[in-house]
Amino acid sequence: AYLGGVGGSDNAAFFHSILKSANSPNTRVAIVHFVNDDFIRDMDARMSLFRENLPSRVGPVLLIDRPEGIVGHGGGNTVAFAQRYGDCLLHFVIDPSPKSGC
Repeated sequence: AYLGGVGGSDNAAFFHSILKSANSPNTRVAIVHFVNDDFIRDMDARMSLFRENLPSRVGPVLLIDRPEGIVGHGGGNTVAFAQRYGDCLLHFVIDPSPKSGC
């Protein structure tokens, strides 16, 4: 939530600097966003930043972009999220070569 900030805010600038400084080809990055997250002002712009900046500078990237039926900032704390994506996230973290996509 801290890094969700409105464009031009200090938080948004901090978020952009973190994203643009990512440079570790062995690091796996999983990003999940949910519909109606009150802390993200422009979800489409944020997801575009991830897609454009991360894959060329880090290892595998897993983007779960607004899954249907799971909403709000706490969407990752739901049973539905755990049932649908728990296995995928576990394998993304522990498998030597994670599967592409879930």
